[in-house]
Amino acid sequence: MPFWSRKKVQKPTALAADRASFCAALIARLDEAGAGYRYDEEKFAIFCEGSGGVHFLNNAYSEYVACPATDRANVLNGVFNRIRTPCPGAPDSW
Repeated sequence: MPFWSRKKVQKPTALAADRASFCAALIARLDEAGAGYRYDEEKFAIFCEGSGGVHFLNNAYSEYVACPATDRANVLNGVFNRIRTPCPGAPDSW
């Protein structure tokens, strides 16, 4: 069997555990603030109740993992602030 036809098996990494801690920290912050949201683990997204926005967390998590451990709290704060900012609606002139 040629090497390119073999199925690559993904091994669990430390980043998977880090992803869980990222989500847990973000959800704890949202709960503390009393934000209305729904977390979808399959889509790795947060759906906001009040603003109607959808926040996919892939890029935020990539940024979180790429930065040094000392800066991760700042990245988490930035994600939290983006989620809490209401999405703008369509202008009345449309």
